[in-house]
Amino acid sequence: EFTRHVHVDRIQSEVARRLRKLVESTEKTPRKSEKIPDDVKKLAVQMSKDVKVHTRMTQDLRTLYENFFGDLIRKVEDEVSTHKSQLYDDAVDSISDFLNSDAVDKHMDYENTSRTTKFCELDVTCV
Repeated sequence: EFTRHVHVDRIQSEVARRLRKLVESTEKTPRKSEKIPDDVKKLAVQMSKDVKVHTRMTQDLRTLYENFFGDLIRKVEDEVSTHKSQLYDDAVDSISDFLNSDAVDKHMDYENTSRTTKFCELDVTCV
């Protein structure tokens, strides 16, 4: 039980770090430009794919994720300026897809932890 929660905390911290980088990157772009830089889009896509790696989870874990992502969505919404709302929408969509996917089930598959561990070890940076 303890190991499971530590593992989930690591994953959540990594997702939070990536979303923070996405927000910072969009805020650095000129106000006149509404286009999200390609490197930011790539990071968002990669983050979404990595999150979906988690194949099976218990109801307790699902609740943890729902609460965590709910808070994260609110932070992204607050921090990303209105004309950058596409980034926020993309984040909401990927999180929603994950929580509503068939992959979210009654238990976590720890027989295949190499994939989830790989997510935590990825080092993706935004210019």
